[in-house]
Amino acid sequence: ILLTTLLLTSQHLLYGMSMRSVISPLPGRWRVGLGFLLTDELFALTSAHDKQQFDRWYALGVGLTFYVAWNLFTLLGIVLGKSIPGLEHLGLDFSIAATFIALITPLVQCAHRGLRCRIAVLLGAVQLLALGIGAGAVGAGGHDRRFCLQQTLSGASMMVWAVIFGMGLLVFLNRYVFLEPRLPLRLSSNARQFLGFAVPGMLTAICGPIVFMPDHELNLHWSNPYLLSSLVAIALVIYTRNTLLSMLLSMGFFFLLRWWF
Repeated sequence: ILLTTLLLTSQHLLYGMSMRSVISPLPGRWRVGLGFLLTDELFALTSAHDKQQFDRWYALGVGLTFYVAWNLFTLLGIVLGKSIPGLEHLGLDFSIAATFIALITPLVQCAHRGLRCRIAVLLGAVQLLALGIGAGAVGAGGHDRRFCLQQTLSGASMMVWAVIFGMGLLVFLNRYVFLEPRLPLRLSSNARQFLGFAVPGMLTAICGPIVFMPDHELNLHWSNPYLLSSLVAIALVIYTRNTLLSMLLSMGFFFLLRWWF
C-alpha cells in the first residue's frame, strides 16, 4: 500500500522541483504550509508565476480553498451517498474531467511550444495507458479480493492507522522534499520549462480514462457524452478564457447529453 501511494503521488516530486525557485526562499512555516497544500490544482494555477509574480498569500488561499472543499465534499459524499439511489450511474465522474480540462487547456499553448507540447501529450498518453491497465487489474479482482482486504483490516485497527499515517507522510514528503533549500539542487531554465508541463501530462492521465473509457472500454463513438462534453469544455476554455464558467457549462452540456441519449 505504501509503495503504491509513493508511485501514485510521484507527480508531486515534479511539482516540487518546478516550484522550488519560488517557494524554497520562503520561511520554513511557509514552505511546510505550501508543501502540504501542493496539489494538482494549486500547481496548475501558480506554476506559471515567476519570482516577481508569485504571491504566497494567493497560493495559500488557492491551496486552502481546494483542501477544504475537497474534504468537505468528500465527507458530504460519504454521508449522503448511500441515501441517493443509482448515484454511480449519474455520471458525476465527469466533473473530474471537466475540472482538469479547464485547468489543462490554458497551460498547453501548442502554437509556440510545439516540442514541449508533444512531449507533454506523449507523457500523458503513456500514463493514461498505465492507469488503464492498472484500473483493469484492480477491477478484475472482483468482490472476493475486496472482501478479503476488509476482513484483514477489520482485525488490525492499529495497523490501519499506522498505514494511514505512513501514506500521509509519504505524500507530504513527495510534495516537500524539493522545496527544502538545503537540498543541493539547481535546475536549468530548460528543465524548469519541461517541468511546467508536468500538470498537463499528469492531469491528462487522470481524466483520460474517464473520457475515453467511461465503461472500462475504449469508446470513441459520437454518442459518448464524456468525449463530446470534453471537446465542448476545451472549446469553451479557449473561447471564454474563464475556467469556472467553462467547467460549469460543459457539465451542464454533459448532463443534457446523458438525458438526451
